[in-house]
Amino acid sequence: MCMASICCLNTVCTGFFHFITFIIILVCIIIMSITINDFNNEAITDKIEENMRSELKTFDNKTVENIWSFIQQDLHCCGITNSSDWQENSHYASGPVPDSCCKNVTNLCGETTRPADLFQNGCLQLFGQQVFSHFWMVVMLLSGFCIINGLVVCSCCFQTC
Repeated sequence: MCMASICCLNTVCTGFFHFITFIIILVCIIIMSITINDFNNEAITDKIEENMRSELKTFDNKTVENIWSFIQQDLHCCGITNSSDWQENSHYASGPVPDSCCKNVTNLCGETTRPADLFQNGCLQLFGQQVFSHFWMVVMLLSGFCIINGLVVCSCCFQTC
């Protein structure tokens, strides 16, 4: 059932419904345009780095489900820019790294492994790439949703009561 048929009491009501629908679609398009325009990669990357640094300082190797363990193993990275970032953490100030930095994770491998057995890349750039790729995917899905809704509303506008 078309939504336009709800307001088919008279011609004025139908015209009013079409006008309101047009305004709603226009507002949605404007909001999406502003959101995409204000998207600032550098500011978001800075915020991600700030949060990573804060989590890095409080990380302990005892919690397997920790976000750092997941990120480092999933993205094959170590630290924010490299493994030396772990020296900011009091548990790793003397040089070892968490086990999740090891290419082959075993118990306490981060304390005894050679540098060649550790992930060399930092996580910030890799994590940022994933965040931004997902952001643009959501934007495209929302754009498609708005276009489909606009087409449905326009098709209803051309129906006669």
